[in-house]
Amino acid sequence: MLKTSTLNIEQTEHIEIAEHSANHLLGIVNMILDHSKMEAGKMKLENYPIHLKKELTKLIRLFEYRINDENIKLHFIYDAKIVNTILGDNLRLQQVLINLIDNAIKFTSQGDVKLEVNLLHQIDDVQYVNFKIIDSGIGIDADKTEQILLAFEQADLTTTRKYGGTGLGLTISNQLVELMGGSKLNIMSLETGGSCFSFVIPFKINTNVILIEQNTHTVINNVKDPIITKALIVEDNIINQKVLYKLLNKLNIPSDIANNGKEAVSLYNENDYDIIFMDLHMPEMDGFEATKEIHSLTKYKSRNIPIIAVTASAFDEDKTKAIASGMDDFVTKPIVLKNLEETIAKQMEQHYI
Repeated sequence: MLKTSTLNIEQTEHIEIAEHSANHLLGIVNMILDHSKMEAGKMKLENYPIHLKKELTKLIRLFEYRINDENIKLHFIYDAKIVNTILGDNLRLQQVLINLIDNAIKFTSQGDVKLEVNLLHQIDDVQYVNFKIIDSGIGIDADKTEQILLAFEQADLTTTRKYGGTGLGLTISNQLVELMGGSKLNIMSLETGGSCFSFVIPFKINTNVILIEQNTHTVINNVKDPIITKALIVEDNIINQKVLYKLLNKLNIPSDIANNGKEAVSLYNENDYDIIFMDLHMPEMDGFEATKEIHSLTKYKSRNIPIIAVTASAFDEDKTKAIASGMDDFVTKPIVLKNLEETIAKQMEQHYI
């Protein structure tokens, strides 16, 4: 919020440094949590249809901004023999690939980074897909390839000092690949310079669901549609209340605040709202129960109101439970204004236009 206010050049620079540092720390915390989940055997995978080529194309585009100012060419090579739609966990697959491609770019000052995706073989309705991330960077000593897969390990201390990192990224990637039924990460230092990280994952061919292309929607800078008149924020944390209230205010959306699910049901019963932002875990009545109660009151209202889950993770076990309780979408903490705006625009179009 401070970043969007009137700042001079020096203040803007300080804010950007603070934001970068906070996001870096958030990334470290998330990696430690992922590692702890897998060590405890608590990590669960989703299994849904994925149009693999489209998803990987979008992923590659994420890195375009990274290489605009560097002397690096990014290549994406995809085997046409891979079926259009497979079943798997796209989030976790992309988590692995993002980490490996990010490392490849980080350790390559100039040259090429390639993502090669090939069909290794097919057995019945399962395709074994081979992923390779190849770079022309500094390479890895042959005696270090096993070491860098261990938690909190780097190839050497000078690498940590020069390039940064926690030593968890490759460990988590390796664990995720094995969790998806794949082979252990294979690491090779190339004679021509650089390195190659590869792994194979079996994907079941999706024969039951046909993916339909979704229409793209243009999101305006400020949501001023007269349909949006008022929002209800349901959140027990005071800081989170203030953040979401002020972000909505920037989008010209007035809002009321409920401190828990019980208050939310009462406010909804007494007022007209166009959208609800619902925290999941609260005292007295949680977001799941409150959502069910609100939907039970909808028969007395003129329309079905969109309810957006506000959660620290939109991809954990809470997701299924939230959808089952009747929620329509997710925004994740920490809330990003652009993501909030896009979610609101999408729900307004689906419910009211």
